[in-house]
Amino acid sequence: MLEWSGQRLREILTDSPWYYRVIGNRRGNLRLLGQKRGMTRSETAFELEGARQLFSGPVTELVWRGNRYEPAGPFPLSRELNIFGFSAGDARNDGSETVVAVNRNDRLVVYGPGNNSLWRSRDRFGGSMTYFEYRTSTQFTADERYYLPQRVVIGDVDGDGRNEVMLVQNRDLARNLTARFRKFTHGQVAVLEWDGVAMNPEWHTREVSDYVSDLTLLEWPADGMPAVVYAVVTASGLMEKPRSYLAAWRPEQQQL
Repeated sequence: MLEWSGQRLREILTDSPWYYRVIGNRRGNLRLLGQKRGMTRSETAFELEGARQLFSGPVTELVWRGNRYEPAGPFPLSRELNIFGFSAGDARNDGSETVVAVNRNDRLVVYGPGNNSLWRSRDRFGGSMTYFEYRTSTQFTADERYYLPQRVVIGDVDGDGRNEVMLVQNRDLARNLTARFRKFTHGQVAVLEWDGVAMNPEWHTREVSDYVSDLTLLEWPADGMPAVVYAVVTASGLMEKPRSYLAAWRPEQQQL
């Protein structure tokens, strides 16, 4: 881990046993979350009984004490989730903090008090090419892959004073039927808003014939209005090196 000293980046932490994530809350404050790595190391590869063993223990908030980060208390999160693929904020526009996540089956889930599931989508969302590769203890096949879920963003994208949920929606050529192989043929960014019962689709960006790898919400420099910015990865042939580009989308360009 590196820290800016005012003149240069200096190393403050090495060989940490944690996965780290920085997320905001409904007040806009940032906090550091961590979850311990659960993988065990052999001479050649990680040997696990299943993907759940990649993570150990609950997700916790971390604080800096002395010369390291230490747990300050558990973060209220469903046990079916890990540190990746969720966001927390005022997603239901009621002043409370709501956790919204993409689960292992690529379904969008909204969690209420007590980590109870309030709503679960029928459609698939996310779709990532970033993965951990690990070996099981009885290795008769190729190494297993755990694909990390895509980012979920909570924010007011259209400036109406109400928050929306934004996330990537990629289409897999294999229709998610294979554990290792993924080939995304189309992708877009979907924007949904809570209507009191469910996450209702508001609009989406123009669909691209490629793979959307990430997104964020920021203020457009020209006028300070919100814009969805997302990264697209494209490759037209098997022997060609993939290329990427950034795209920006404003609410007035919306497609319903």
